[in-house]
Amino acid sequence: MAAIALTPAQEVTKKEIIATLNQLIQWDNLLDEEVNRLLDVLADACFGLHVALAEEGQEPRYGQFVSMQRGMKPGNREFYRHMYAAEALLEFLEKGPPPAKPTKRI
Repeated sequence: MAAIALTPAQEVTKKEIIATLNQLIQWDNLLDEEVNRLLDVLADACFGLHVALAEEGQEPRYGQFVSMQRGMKPGNREFYRHMYAAEALLEFLEKGPPPAKPTKRI
């Protein structure tokens, strides 16, 4: 699968997502308020990128596991208020969408 082509502005957002994830990895050194602030920054950046890609016809798609784990659809801002969802978005950008589920032949 091919990586998703990003505009320069989308590349900046991707870098912001990576930087925020790197800060959150150190969560045990952060106050709860800072963790919540960073999760909000992460959700805003990921959701904004999701919307921009969807408008270009490249809406991020994930395997069923990610959606089940979050308990909501990726088109929801709150979906991205978690490190796993942001990591799934970065993986989508690098690898493209997951393969379609094969249809059952009868």
